[in-house]
Amino acid sequence: MWLMLQPEIERVEAIHARAIPIGVSLSDVKHARRDMEMSKGGIAKIHIKGPLLPEPDAYLDYFGYDYTVYSDIVQQTAEASGRNANRIDYLIDSPGGMVEGVDDAMLAIASSPVKTRAVASGTIASAAYMLGSQTGSIVAEGDLTMVGSVGVATYGIVSSMIKHVANTASQKKRPDLSTEEGVKVVQEELDDVYQILAEKIAAGRKTTVEKVMTGYGEGAVMTARTALQKGMIDKIEKAESTPAATTAEKIGGSRMDLHQLKSEHPDVYREAVAEGTKTERDRVRAHLIAADGGNIEIAHKAILEGEAYTDLIKAEHDAFARKKSMIAAREEEAPGDIDNSSASEAYTDKDAVAKKEFEAAHPGMEVW
Repeated sequence: MWLMLQPEIERVEAIHARAIPIGVSLSDVKHARRDMEMSKGGIAKIHIKGPLLPEPDAYLDYFGYDYTVYSDIVQQTAEASGRNANRIDYLIDSPGGMVEGVDDAMLAIASSPVKTRAVASGTIASAAYMLGSQTGSIVAEGDLTMVGSVGVATYGIVSSMIKHVANTASQKKRPDLSTEEGVKVVQEELDDVYQILAEKIAAGRKTTVEKVMTGYGEGAVMTARTALQKGMIDKIEKAESTPAATTAEKIGGSRMDLHQLKSEHPDVYREAVAEGTKTERDRVRAHLIAADGGNIEIAHKAILEGEAYTDLIKAEHDAFARKKSMIAAREEEAPGDIDNSSASEAYTDKDAVAKKEFEAAHPGMEVW
């Protein structure tokens, strides 16, 4: 069952339909989750981005598709509490996800001893909205933040080529979706699930189940402005978009140095250091890889002088490699050195005796 916008479901399915190159093992693909961030003021930031799934998906990881695993939310919520955070901000931009796992994440958020807040940018829909409903307040970053899709959905393929059969006493186990009766069976299942979720949403939003059922858009998606009028969110707090000059004025009209950045914005400082470290490692690796078949002196000089791996440097390595290859080829074609070692063996006493005997038997001849 899905708690996600249909276009996003289709995008995920399209990724799963892509071919993985031969030789690639999905078991080797690592799940790159977003770590919790802790600001100087003790505010923990937990990112909830993309589809929400019960476990890592190797296909989405391989193709670099952003998504969030419910268990990561549970773990990071506990981590924020363990680090004595003053507040947890769930930064949400998600179309929702699957039913499996959402209850655990909702419970973790609702039962957190730390004050919580959902900050929505882009989209907070379906399962993502349900998670946000368990926080102390929901804040949208703009009027056009999309909110809603509160409900449960599934789908099935109707085909005359497939016939599902269940035992006589369990006809609802395989409903025929080509009939109204079959669709009704599925709707009853979804209603059963949604009843529980609606109760949790109502408790989190401090309203009634009826209000959730009838006043939260009945599954529709709406702008933050409309959602605010319906009581689905608590505030619209537009994110600041400040020009560089204004930013400089805010910090005293002077340029911010590394020490100030580290003390006032530790998260940004760490990200900058991590990004700079990765860039430098990639630069050095590029030179060393090229030197493996090229000129180590060129690579060494470029690394020490901080040069980027450019097309010119690549051309120098290629030229060196071609020259080395030509020299090696000529050496293979040239004849080897003549071995005269056998003709220069040590002259022994036995040889001297034989020489004298030969010369005595052949007067006038001398052996050299």
